[in-house]
Amino acid sequence: AYKQLACAALLAAADVSGGVDTVVPNLTSLVPDFSVTPLLFDSEFKTRATLIAFNAIYSRGVRAVVGAAKSSLAEPLAQLGSVYAIPLVSYWASSASLSNTQLYPYFGRTYVEDSFTVEALLQVYPDAAAEPVPGGDDIPLKLAAALYSPSEEATLLICPHVYAR
Repeated sequence: AYKQLACAALLAAADVSGGVDTVVPNLTSLVPDFSVTPLLFDSEFKTRATLIAFNAIYSRGVRAVVGAAKSSLAEPLAQLGSVYAIPLVSYWASSASLSNTQLYPYFGRTYVEDSFTVEALLQVYPDAAAEPVPGGDDIPLKLAAALYSPSEEATLLICPHVYAR
């Protein structure tokens, strides 16, 4: 799964740098004279690897970060983003704690918070609230949230380095 994500990120960087308006209409008028150079790092779904990757990109003058996938890795990156004023956008982090804009003013996400997923699931499947979770747990919402967790295969930390032309 991470290979498709990397390919999409590289194509997006090429579109922005090349002023291609095919995917995002009027892109060239939104970001004229703008270039993106992607730096790709594999976080291995580990905190240490994620922080090493951040250190590597920070030392190269990174201006924005796309990643990490997991909330447990996005949180330390969001903290560093807050310290260094570097925007971070996660594509799968769903922890409610990341919604705290005072702690994480530079964090954004494209994936909904867990509580919204559970609410939507219960609207579609209202009987799910009455069904017990296998293993004797009385809280079926844990199962609902687990069903919508990000894939364990997606371990790519994508860190675009942004330059103005």
